[in-house]
This record gives sequence, C-alpha cells and structure tokens, in this order.
Amino acid sequence: MDTQLKHYGALIEKIRKDRKMSRDDLCEGIMSKRNYQRFTSGEVSISSDKIVLITDRLMLNTFSLQEIYKIDNQDEYQKLKKAFNLVSQWNENEANKILATIDYDLITSIVNKQIYDITNLLIKKKNKKISDLEYFTKTENLIDYPKILKKNILNNVELSGLFALMIKETKDKENRILNYLINLNKNFLILIFFRMFISLKNFKDLVNPLYISYRIDIQFPCKSKSSLFLYTLS
Repeated sequence: MDTQLKHYGALIEKIRKDRKMSRDDLCEGIMSKRNYQRFTSGEVSISSDKIVLITDRLMLNTFSLQEIYKIDNQDEYQKLKKAFNLVSQWNENEANKILATIDYDLITSIVNKQIYDITNLLIKKKNKKISDLEYFTKTENLIDYPKILKKNILNNVELSGLFALMIKETKDKENRILNYLINLNKNFLILIFFRMFISLKNFKDLVNPLYISYRIDIQFPCKSKSSLFLYTLS
C-alpha cells in the first residue's frame, strides 16, 4: 500500500467532502491541517499509520479505501475514455460535456490525468482556443518530449502525442520521431497509417495537424521486436 499512499490523498478528500466532515475534525490529533492539504494535493505522502487513523475517522478501513480507489479510478477512466474517443470522432462538444463532469483536482490516477489533459488539449486546438505553437508546446510537456524517445513502451496518450508532434517535425523537415517509431515497429506504423486512411472523412484531413492524433484508436496491443505498445484507451 505504501507505494500508493500519495495517490490516496485526493480520494480521501473526496470522501471527507461526501461525509461533510471538516478538515479540522478529520485531522485533529492525527496531523496538521496544512500537512493534510499538502497530502491531498499530491505534494507529499504520509505514513501508513496516519492513513489507518484517517480512514478510521471516516468510518472506513484501509481495505475499503483500496477498493474505493480501484472502483473510482475505473469509473473515471471509462468517462475519460469516452471523451477521448468522442474527440477522435470529431465530436468535441460532447467530449467537453463529459470533462465538465469531472473535477480535475480530485483525479487520483496519473494516467487518468494524462488522458484528461490530452483530451482537453485537443478540444481547445479544435476550437481554436490555443495557437499551434501553444498546442505543440503543451503536447511536448505532457508526454515529456524528447525524453520519451528513450522509452520502449508507450501508452495511447504518448503515442497520440508523438504523432501530433511528428506533423510539426514534417513541417520543419525533421524526421526524429518518425525514425524512432519506425525503429520500434515498422509494420505497426504502416498499420496505423492504413487505419487512418480508410477512416478519412475527406482528403483534407490528411493535412490536418490534429487528424493523426485523433485516429490513434487501435483496439489491441502490438508486440514488436523491442517493445509492446500499451493502449490505455482500448
């Protein structure tokens, strides 16, 4: 449980609010309110002993907390998956409605936050609320580019971001990302382009900087000689 302690903070805060318990009442005799706030925001972790005391005061136990954490993350993930896939279907308005039902500060999973961020970024780009430069810069930060090029395992968000950045590289007459993806799995790359081509609404999509990042929706894992692509949205 210790490896996950930091991530339980937002969930505990969510439960506290649901039970209408003040921070003062929850923290009294266990920890300072300031330290609790830092814990719930993900800045620090706390000891397992304090987790036991906090959950007990919420009339729960650590087993229940872990079960709630799993269920909460899965429900959250399903919503975010739907929003991401709606963007891939050019339905950013419906995707935005789903994001509006999720409190970003209460998302406990790092992966779920990443899905939220890229979906929100794509919506803003589609609605022209951010410039191309800002879009590409934020995408680079989101997937930790160029450090990501040292990885041999990518999730769906990382792969989607790389394809978006590859469009920028093509304009700048660079092939760094393309060479990296080909090195991971040439046949897989061809498959992705083929799936994108057959799903085109019209040929102008081929020059749309967002189109490739929208169409990374393969529904199965693909092994290569050096890596396994993990699709978090499938």
